[in-house]
Amino acid sequence: LYGSTALVEQLKIRLPQATFELMLNLDMVSHPSRPYAIYLEGSRNFNQFNQFKPLLSEQNRLCIKLSHPKPIGRSIQNTNWLQVSDHYPFNKANIPWLYLGVPIHRQYHTPEDTVATIDITFLAAVTESAFELIQLNAEYLKN
Repeated sequence: LYGSTALVEQLKIRLPQATFELMLNLDMVSHPSRPYAIYLEGSRNFNQFNQFKPLLSEQNRLCIKLSHPKPIGRSIQNTNWLQVSDHYPFNKANIPWLYLGVPIHRQYHTPEDTVATIDITFLAAVTESAFELIQLNAEYLKN
C-alpha cells in the first residue's frame, strides 16, 4: 500500500481543495472465478448503488458479487477487504472508492501470473464495467 498511501498524501498537498467523485481500484482482475464473477467491495458507501449496479453487467453479462467468498479450509478466518488493497488509503482520506477484484488463486501475486494465465474475455468484461463506472453521472456517486 506504499504507492497508494503516497498518492493520497500528494493529493492532499497538491490539491487540498479538490473534491474526488470516485477512486476505482481494479486489482488482479484477469482471473475469474465461476461463473465469470467479479467481486465488488465498497458498494455500501454509495446510497444509489442499487440504481447503477445493473449498468455494470448489462452489456457483458459479468456476474457482480458484493462480497468475497471465505477461503476454502479457512472458514473461521476473515479477510478485511477494506484494508488489503490500494483503496484503503483513499478510504482513510474519505475519498469515495470502489474495488473490483477476484478471489485468491494459484498464481495470485506470484511469478507464475503471466500473460498466458490471463483470461482476456473476462478482463475485457471487467474493463467494460469499470468504463461504465467512470461514465456515471456524479449524482449517482453522492453518499
